[in-house]
Formats: sequence, structure tokens, C-alpha cells
Amino acid sequence: MLARLRNERFFCLADLNIRISSLIEDLNGRTMRRYGKSRRVLFDEIERTQLKPLAATPFEYAEWKVAKVHPDYHVEVDKTFHSVPHGLIGRRVDVRLTYRAVEIFFDHKRIASHIRTSQRSGHITVNEHMPKSHQRYANTTPHTLRARKRQKSGAIRRYLSSVC
Repeated sequence: MLARLRNERFFCLADLNIRISSLIEDLNGRTMRRYGKSRRVLFDEIERTQLKPLAATPFEYAEWKVAKVHPDYHVEVDKTFHSVPHGLIGRRVDVRLTYRAVEIFFDHKRIASHIRTSQRSGHITVNEHMPKSHQRYANTTPHTLRARKRQKSGAIRRYLSSVC
């Protein structure tokens, strides 16, 4: 192919690509002496039937890391902390980083998935990953404190009044 192009001049890449495409069409359509058929015919007869459909989801580059679960049931990934189920504190987990997601695996099973953010030095926590006592505390609002205040007496009520 290069021999056929060596004496030609091209002033833009698009013209060169058009010329190469026409040469490839010509090459694939020529009958080969050894086989008595063209490359195109052989492809249609042998290889086309073996083609498989493209994957439903496109390939996505991923980077893998190993992390240890901290006592606060988070793993650090790119200076951001992502939660995992609290029962894995102290264990080593595999972290799969893609452009869009942070997936965390333990024993080859995905245990957590978070949307990847550009946020640094923050915590991304899923309520279900917390122990029950932490969930109750995390879900506390001034409204719930006021409701509890009505149920308590004495010093507790005065303290809750000063807080909310």
C-alpha cells in the first residue's frame, strides 16, 4: 500500500484517509491466487459467522487498590472516605475505581458502591453501613430532640432546652 502512495501528495489528513480507504477496498476485493477467492469473500464465509455482538455496556477503565477499613467503617480513596458495612472494621477490602464510581469488594463480593466525586477530604456515608446506635444519632434532628425533651424530666429537659 505504501508503494502505491509514495508518489502522491496529500495536503490534509482527510484526503489521505479517503485514498487509503479506496486502496483497502481494492485490496480486499482482489482474488488471491492461493485461495481463489478475495479477502472479502473469505471473511464473509468464515469469519462473519463467528462474530459476536458488542457488549451491552462499553468497556470502562478501572483501577484497583487494596484498603483497610478504619474504625469509623470508612476506607480512604483519593483523600475521600467512603463507608462500608461496619462489620468489616479492620479488614482489608478491594477497591475498584472507575471514572464514575467507587466500588468496594470483600471476598469477591461487592459490599458498597459510591458515586465518585471530585470532593477531597470528605466523608461519604451510607446510613445502612452504620451500627444501629450511630444511625439513631445521625438521624437526630432538632425536631426529634424536642420530642424527646417532652418525655424526659429535670436536668435532661433543661439541657435539651439549651441545645435546641
